[in-house]
Amino acid sequence: MRYPLLTFFLCLLLIPPVAQAQVLTAIEHKQGPYGLDADKGSAGLWFQLKKLNTTASAMHTTAHPDDEHAGLLTGLSRGQGVRTALLTINRGEAGANATGSELFDALGLVRTEELLVSGQYYGLDDQYFTTLTDYGYSKTLDEALKSWGREAVLEDMVRIIRVNRPLVVISRFHGSNRDGHGHHQAAGGITPEAFEAAGDPNRFPEQITNEGLRPWSPFKVFQGGVREQEPHHVAFDQSMYDPVLGDTYYNYGYYGLSLQRSQTSGRTRRSLQRSILYYNQLNTERSGVDNGFFEGMDTSISGMYSLFGEHASDEIASGLASLQASIEEAIAQFDIQHPTSSVPALTNALKGARALIEMDLHEEVAFLVEIKIEQIQEAINTALGIQLSALAIPEDAPVVASFWAPLPTLEGVVNGQSFNVEVEVGKGAEVPVYLTSLQFVGQSALKVSTDELDKTIDLNKAKEVVDALSFRIPVHVNATARPDRPYFYRPSIIQNQYSTAGDAPVFLPHSPPSLKAHATYEVNGVEVNVERTVRMRRSNLPYGYKS
Repeated sequence: MRYPLLTFFLCLLLIPPVAQAQVLTAIEHKQGPYGLDADKGSAGLWFQLKKLNTTASAMHTTAHPDDEHAGLLTGLSRGQGVRTALLTINRGEAGANATGSELFDALGLVRTEELLVSGQYYGLDDQYFTTLTDYGYSKTLDEALKSWGREAVLEDMVRIIRVNRPLVVISRFHGSNRDGHGHHQAAGGITPEAFEAAGDPNRFPEQITNEGLRPWSPFKVFQGGVREQEPHHVAFDQSMYDPVLGDTYYNYGYYGLSLQRSQTSGRTRRSLQRSILYYNQLNTERSGVDNGFFEGMDTSISGMYSLFGEHASDEIASGLASLQASIEEAIAQFDIQHPTSSVPALTNALKGARALIEMDLHEEVAFLVEIKIEQIQEAINTALGIQLSALAIPEDAPVVASFWAPLPTLEGVVNGQSFNVEVEVGKGAEVPVYLTSLQFVGQSALKVSTDELDKTIDLNKAKEVVDALSFRIPVHVNATARPDRPYFYRPSIIQNQYSTAGDAPVFLPHSPPSLKAHATYEVNGVEVNVERTVRMRRSNLPYGYKS
């Protein structure tokens, strides 16, 4: 079959930074050449379809990187389709380093990146940090709260809960001496306080008036570190086997945790034994074991209004029911050998969600629908095998034609320097796709050439990504460009809380990237977006290249 000619307007311009996404911050980690195999192709689509079919969301709170219950996060995200977030109070600056010479703040950067890698295995949708630092082993809760300041910890945790708006909050720790480290006790003890304070508009009101956040009261808060013989409301089996992963959630998650090698030295331990985690719900007087964390909640798409005790108009109720039906159809049409079978239903779902967002929705329902719009686009990108890569290379780098020739690498750029961005756009599926625009988003001090405009290329000739559209775009770094650096800093390691600067919200793992490529394409008459960070390629031969 011959597909129609792909025509598009290539809009290569630098637009001002947009408000940074504060939810679904980890989507890009799951996509493109840097994602895990489990998040690509039919396997990746299956996990994404699970997430589309529910509004369930959970936030797991810990003190340091590597504290997290890896099997819990993996089971919730990959097993149940829950939108999962990890809130880590500090970046582990005062830990040991089994892999290098970095200590203190430099080690905090290493451990941040390691946790991001682990999060890919867990299937995390969001990762957040507070501004507090790890100042070393804390023997008691009182010492930790005196060093950090109780209100400082509480304020940051409340902010993150208000941003992410999870239905349930699950503490890793118990909040007692059994947690050992004073930081662990603080994480366990302040989690229920943050749960209560986040919904009170009189607590940290400047977050509402100055930052535009809204109060948020999660439905449930759970205490971790509970023993089997103690009262508990959820018994979570992290040893369940997932046939798509080909492993248990425990084994898959804890392999991801082992990649925090500065602390684990890469050690991991596989197990086929049953492994249960116990959690006690704190904001209830009920006893007995529930059927999971979301017992009693309507987490269906059509149940968004009833979830918040509200009544939808007939038009909105119909729109939500139609959206749920389209998602259910996409799941029913799923074919491991032909993932594009789900695309017609997914594009219908995207049209329906966009129509809903134009209605007068309850503000919390609007929040959930916006999340669905992003998740649906992620699923369409995966089903079509959409590839967008953008690599910064030297200005004079030759075009590499031979498999055996070394690829151009770039270690960094400075003010006044010019370089090229090598952009590739392609798809794996034989479905008509029409690329309508491509933009670069980033620092205004980076000047992107607009000479390569109004291209006409038949992308549908490409049966493989290697045959896709490829071109080079010149970029010049102005003298006023800001250097890339973390948005958090402190003048001395004596200071137990970071100061912040720059455009990033003060809870993200790192600063916004200097440059991103943003593409829009059309399929089945619906426009879909895909975005990738412009990266630099570094040689790691004989083990390939790193980007």
